[in-house]
Amino acid sequence: MSGNDPTAGLRSADALPEALGSGIITDAVIAQSKQQREDLWDIRDDIEGLGKSLFPPIVFDVSLGIEKMDGYVKAVRGKLKARWPDSQRVAFGHIGDGNIHLVVTVGSLEKREYLKYSRSEVEISLMKTMKQALDPKLILNPGKIF
Repeated sequence: MSGNDPTAGLRSADALPEALGSGIITDAVIAQSKQQREDLWDIRDDIEGLGKSLFPPIVFDVSLGIEKMDGYVKAVRGKLKARWPDSQRVAFGHIGDGNIHLVVTVGSLEKREYLKYSRSEVEISLMKTMKQALDPKLILNPGKIF
């Protein structure tokens, strides 16, 4: 076990109170019944429902130190709210291992105007060539990207 792991050597029953007390985590939910446990798992498993509620989604997969996550998420939320007041966002994922998923929607924002920030001119040209080859009549998702 690591010398800098504050939960090293704790029994599992002691881990949550200790982690809360030391500030490693700031909030937790413990099911008090079988039904509550099932309800919590239903929330966790309903990624499809989450995606539908945040349409159109902009998805980010971010890796950083666990101790920086809370500040990072708060900063992102603040900047999104300032720029897009009606934005919605959720952070979830494998937070314990330094990976967090951010799903954001800012309403009807069209992604195509931002394509140039994530793809090179060569990649965009290839995408246009593929679109022309696979959809010469432009009937599939007309106007969505090109």
